[in-house]
Amino acid sequence: MSKIHAESHESSETAEPKSEPRTGSKKESRESSKTHAGQTPPISILTEIVQGRLPSQLVATWPEMDQEESEMLEVLLDALDKFLDKHVDAIAIDREAKIPGEVLDECKELGLFGLIIPEEHGGLGLGSSAYTRVLQRLGITCASLATTIGAHSSIGLKALLLFGTDEQKKRWLPSLAMGERIAAFCLTEPNAGSDAGSIQCKATPDGQGGWILDGTKSWITNGGFAGLFTVFARTPAPEGWPEKKPHLACFLVEREQEGVSTGAEEDKLGLKGSSTTEVLLEQVHVADDQRLGIDGDGFSMALEVLNSGRLGLAGGCAGTTRDLLEQARVQASERKQFGRPIASFGLIQEKLGTMSVELYGMESLVFLMTGLADRRAQGDIECATFLEAAAAKIYCTEKLWQSCHEALQIAGGNGFMREYPYERRLRDARVNMIFEGTNEILRLMVALHCLEPLGKEIKRAMRGLKKPSRFFSSLGTILKFQIGSVGHYPCPIPSEDPDLLGAWERVDATLRSFPIAARALLLRHGKKIFEEQEELALLADLAQEILVSLSSFLRCYQRGKPDNAEIQLCGELLRRKQHRAQRLARHIGQGAPKAHRAIVARMMEGKPEPKI
Repeated sequence: MSKIHAESHESSETAEPKSEPRTGSKKESRESSKTHAGQTPPISILTEIVQGRLPSQLVATWPEMDQEESEMLEVLLDALDKFLDKHVDAIAIDREAKIPGEVLDECKELGLFGLIIPEEHGGLGLGSSAYTRVLQRLGITCASLATTIGAHSSIGLKALLLFGTDEQKKRWLPSLAMGERIAAFCLTEPNAGSDAGSIQCKATPDGQGGWILDGTKSWITNGGFAGLFTVFARTPAPEGWPEKKPHLACFLVEREQEGVSTGAEEDKLGLKGSSTTEVLLEQVHVADDQRLGIDGDGFSMALEVLNSGRLGLAGGCAGTTRDLLEQARVQASERKQFGRPIASFGLIQEKLGTMSVELYGMESLVFLMTGLADRRAQGDIECATFLEAAAAKIYCTEKLWQSCHEALQIAGGNGFMREYPYERRLRDARVNMIFEGTNEILRLMVALHCLEPLGKEIKRAMRGLKKPSRFFSSLGTILKFQIGSVGHYPCPIPSEDPDLLGAWERVDATLRSFPIAARALLLRHGKKIFEEQEELALLADLAQEILVSLSSFLRCYQRGKPDNAEIQLCGELLRRKQHRAQRLARHIGQGAPKAHRAIVARMMEGKPEPKI
């Protein structure tokens, strides 16, 4: 029954921005962003571009699904359309704050709980692109249902897929694929959200080869009915373990085990139909064969699961945006003011146009990355996409939020009424910027990882100044950093088409702004860069702009001859991205204003605000 890169929603957040995930088992995962000592790390689009290189092997062709999977997906989506249209009432689910049991039963029959599970274990074995398209379709009808399915696949069972032994997979995956057990991901605690390293849930050796779990997990999606919990707990660290490195392990805990209980359903702003509860573990005895991977590697495993889950969430946001755009189009054409449809007014056209342009960018970014993930999984390429997935998650969650706002505004007073879908969409969309790593934490992660290779380059150059044989080459490197010298990026598509070449000029200008800004930032702050969060966030925003620009260009021109409408849409997107990228680069070059720090310092001291 399954395999679609389940990358969905969950209330836990990533850990620290400076950490990089690694595999926690003897079996290496292709999602891993870390390699063994001496190995060349897989290339990343962002880390290559920041060093002034375009990774031609990753952008030479637009990734497409193979025919067999494409045909399977078409059949699945057709069945899904009929089921959702006939049986799923999103308004009722939101009002009743519950997905009916018969709806979940039908999801099991359709194989929706086995999307990414390999066929040998009873799943459908979908790839990342196909899985993301299913999440898109679910999210268009009901975000609560998409969250339930996504949390099960993307993160609930993902650690088992990535790090489980053959015996563990045979034991649990078939029932997960059938939906007999639904999975939940248990990382977050009352005092451990973005800082997952501060987890207090403990796993204590029982002296007989097993473990005793004690602790409370918070805001757990699917918590109320999950049959299998992926639990991260602190275990005793061996002598010599780094003091600041959390020593965690990952366990699979079954609901029926003694000491496992769940709290009441949380009263949430949105996604009311999805289950969100506390999970309480009181003296829960687990055998050692319920532990995944290596004791001590739980922290890296948690990061890797979250890293692998973000593209599905981003794709779901793109799907919801497409639906909102269509609703806004209908509203704008049917609603009349001053004797004419409001779609004829420039300010409304600006809103609709922006939604359309940004949707093109969202979809381009998501499906370039899911395509690369699929090619990596098939062994066609070696690459890392965890930075790009984080950037896509930030970009798509925030563009969906803006689209919700604009669609509601276009609907006017109707948009504020519960009988229309806009306010529900707005409420459901808000948590996406918290799910799977808050956007603030992810911005820091993206920026710091992009700066890392530049930091190494300048360190080598500084050391080279002390060696006569390397003095002049090292001096040249430092001077290039200081003057912001970056060469042009070669167009990945050989062509004499003036539209294509003109479009690439915009992309090239956008790409070049990224290494120039990154180098300026590193030179200005050096080792103190970790404290310059405002400027790091600007650099992460710039990273998003260059990825959207590049992926949209490839989508438009690599899939055959685009029609005039697509050329115009892509051209407007590239124009906007170039201007925004140049604006961001200027702000980074000048240093982000920090007057707010003094204001906040006063506030934190308890000093009163000025009164009227």
